[in-house]
Amino acid sequence: ETNPNLLDVNGLLGVGSVGDKLVITTNPALQGLGGLGNIGTVGGDVIIVDNGSITTLTGLQGLVQVGGGFQVRENASLQQVGQAMALSSVGDYFYFSEDPALVSMAGFGLLQTVGGEYVVRDNPVLGNMGSFASLVSVGTNFFVQTNPQLPTCQPVQVFMQLGGVGGNADISGNLPDACGG
Repeated sequence: ETNPNLLDVNGLLGVGSVGDKLVITTNPALQGLGGLGNIGTVGGDVIIVDNGSITTLTGLQGLVQVGGGFQVRENASLQQVGQAMALSSVGDYFYFSEDPALVSMAGFGLLQTVGGEYVVRDNPVLGNMGSFASLVSVGTNFFVQTNPQLPTCQPVQVFMQLGGVGGNADISGNLPDACGG
């Protein structure tokens, strides 16, 4: 956590799993996540928050399973996921929020289950959330809100393939199209 001088996480290249949480927060000089490429499982949460210089999530592509939540928010320069992710299950929440430069979330085509909430909100330039083609289950809420450049049909399509969720659904404040707004 918090290291204003951290430029990379290459020292973690030999790590294959994390028993509890993987937290990378408030590292304004961090250039990328490349050193995390061998991590396949995280027992708790993955939290990537307020890292002002990362532009992609490249480095997390080997992550297959997260026992807790997966949270990506407030990363000022994050523009895209960067490449196809191996992530297939998230035990709790899946959040992408308040990433002001995020244009595309494409890359989560193998994600099958989210045990808790699925939330994509407050990303002002997000225009592509990706297909989430394998997603079959969201345990509680499905919220895709206030992404003014995201065509509404994209989250509607993902929600329809789920056939419902265990809690509430709210798709609102996105770019109006044939599916609404």
